[in-house]
Amino acid sequence: GGFEDSSTFGVRRLHAGRGEGIGRFLWSSRRARGETRPGIAVALSPCILRRSRVAMRRFATAHTLSAPLEKVLAFYSSPVALQRLTPPPVAVRAVRCEPLGERSLAEFDLCVPFTSIGVRWLARHSGFTSEKGMDGTLVKYAFVDKMELGPLASWRHLHEFSRTKCGGTRVADSIDYSHLPGVRGFPTRVLFNYASLSVLFGWRALISRVLLRSSRGSS
Repeated sequence: GGFEDSSTFGVRRLHAGRGEGIGRFLWSSRRARGETRPGIAVALSPCILRRSRVAMRRFATAHTLSAPLEKVLAFYSSPVALQRLTPPPVAVRAVRCEPLGERSLAEFDLCVPFTSIGVRWLARHSGFTSEKGMDGTLVKYAFVDKMELGPLASWRHLHEFSRTKCGGTRVADSIDYSHLPGVRGFPTRVLFNYASLSVLFGWRALISRVLLRSSRGSS
């Protein structure tokens, strides 16, 4: 009882913006109840405070594909692109997928590996920009998808595509994201961290090369 009351109160104090001196307050509260040991809650209270703060994080990566820019954009704009780009054992079930464009929506369920748990994710696309060369060919293209509903506190993903000198395509991804505070953010800290995102985008680079190469060979 004492541990649950103390730790819960500690999180509430932080959320209300009054986290200072929480360990001292919890110790006083326990003494008032006739308890003589500070207990685990007081020892963990600084950890609770640190973990509960919402900190923005950034992940950035890039890879190069031999396929031309127009073909890469068509591949990424496909309604089934997300399923193709998501590594096993994660499964994606599309709920709504509007044609890629300004303020278009993509809604899907992410199935947690080795469970029957599905997490709903709603993303809106915006910030579309493009740049053409002197000959009128497309040389750069970019857009943003931003999470409007999902498991994290925030998620903003900038997609950038640019034509290389050899006629291929450079794909760059930059993600700014944050976790929910406290214990509510624990699942996403496990599933969305630097290591897991590195695996995700490593898979994306690999599968993009394989699928674009095979489609080029069949055309």
